[in-house]
Amino acid sequence: LCSYIEPENVYLEEGEYEKHLIYQMRYSYLPDNVIHQLMIECYNNLNANKIWRQGMRIDDKVREQSAIVSIREDKILQIDIYSTQEHPIWTLLQHLRRKIIGINNRLNIIANDYIIKQKNNQTAAFPVESVLKAKQKGRTEMDCSDGGEFETYYISDILEDSFGNENIELYKYL
Repeated sequence: LCSYIEPENVYLEEGEYEKHLIYQMRYSYLPDNVIHQLMIECYNNLNANKIWRQGMRIDDKVREQSAIVSIREDKILQIDIYSTQEHPIWTLLQHLRRKIIGINNRLNIIANDYIIKQKNNQTAAFPVESVLKAKQKGRTEMDCSDGGEFETYYISDILEDSFGNENIELYKYL
């Protein structure tokens, strides 16, 4: 059985990684067993010292990437990916996302995907579907005013780390 308490030092510290990606899957209903089934499916790469009832850390030593998948707040599954090498950060995200979508299908639950970007002390959550629709309409930027600050984000920057430029059009199939 997993502890209810999140272990210490689960997340990488500034300087331990080159890239950090935050991706969320938001649910109307999120049972704990989504994370537990994911633990089973990712068993080979699980960091046994960094698992708890609502989260886990996966370490891909070949690509020098780590992922922390955790249930955040109410009904949000958050995936934090850290990369220390030049390997595309989106590959680990999409590997996990495919596994989670399979679990969701078996449990007959649906999630909405969000890409989280941070800029000038602002954290912005962009629904993937909205960003893709804006891109299809020819827009190149999206604005956000979370936290009282107004920032402009380039759509290519929002999507690139999560899907890779070459795969953006294939989002539904990843």
